[in-house]
Amino acid sequence: MMPLSARQKQVANRALARFLIRFAVLSLFTLLAEPAFAYVGESLLNWTASYIVAPLGLIAIVVALAASVWRPDLVRSAIYAAIICAVLFFLIQQGNTIMNALQH
Repeated sequence: MMPLSARQKQVANRALARFLIRFAVLSLFTLLAEPAFAYVGESLLNWTASYIVAPLGLIAIVVALAASVWRPDLVRSAIYAAIICAVLFFLIQQGNTIMNALQH
């Protein structure tokens, strides 16, 4: 390896200094920033509750009503599905409260 010239050493030192300043600033912001969500995945779970679980529960209720006319044996399964969707929706929507209770 060839020795570095004075100019190359200056450039290398400046690059290192820039990196260290950026690293220090990012580290400081990371340590001082508060988390935006109460727990990891909160926004994904809220989206799932709104756009997947709730419509599935409504569909299960409609299936239960339709099945009561033509196939009464399907009513019980559809009602169970609606109850499970309601419980999941409640748990997801109350996630902040549950996580706070578990943390304290």
